[in-house]
Amino acid sequence: MIESLTGTHADWVVGIARIVLGIIFFAHGAQKLLGWFGGPGLANSMRTFTEHLHLPSILAFLVIAGEFFSGIGLIVGLFSRIAALVIALTMVGAVATVHWRFGLFLNWLGTQEGHGIEYHLLVIALALIVVVKGGGAFSLDRLVYEHFSGSEQSAAAGDNDGGRRYREDPKVGRHRPEGHVWAMALSRHGRRATAELETELALCAGAGHTALPGRQQHGTRYFQLCRCPTGSE
Repeated sequence: MIESLTGTHADWVVGIARIVLGIIFFAHGAQKLLGWFGGPGLANSMRTFTEHLHLPSILAFLVIAGEFFSGIGLIVGLFSRIAALVIALTMVGAVATVHWRFGLFLNWLGTQEGHGIEYHLLVIALALIVVVKGGGAFSLDRLVYEHFSGSEQSAAAGDNDGGRRYREDPKVGRHRPEGHVWAMALSRHGRRATAELETELALCAGAGHTALPGRQQHGTRYFQLCRCPTGSE
């Protein structure tokens, strides 16, 4: 579950889009929730949502808090998919309840009764990119994903090693059970995986291991399967 929410590639374009979107909604949320940046504050914002837009008080508060905390989540890149989804749904709600009737364009010239939906469409598009791609580069999501995926792989390796004899790997520098199939972690970035694969395979062969054909990918990590040598010590 955690891996599905936090898994992402180190894409700096997605990272920049996420951070900019987060800054914008942190500022708007702070205006409504805390009265910062010349905003109305929580009491006045709640009054606007409940009296003018006729939203239930709980929903109005969730919208205000959602903008603020989702903005923070996007800035630091923590659970970016959830934060972006909250913002996208907020924008869909704003379009459905208010802005659709004013057309596409913002009220740049003051000739319309209100703002159209072009801003909301741009926000929804950016948010959906983050929902699909994750937090990208410069995100805490990548650190969380690597931590959990590494822990699961270590636990799986421990479960598979029970009751087997171990042989010293002089070049790889690890003890592995005889006949055990194990996965060598390669580069976290696909563009370096080929070069690193050659290095890892050389170490594998030098330690007497047999490289199995094919390369596996799990999330943002690559693995080469190898079989440990069998026989007596």
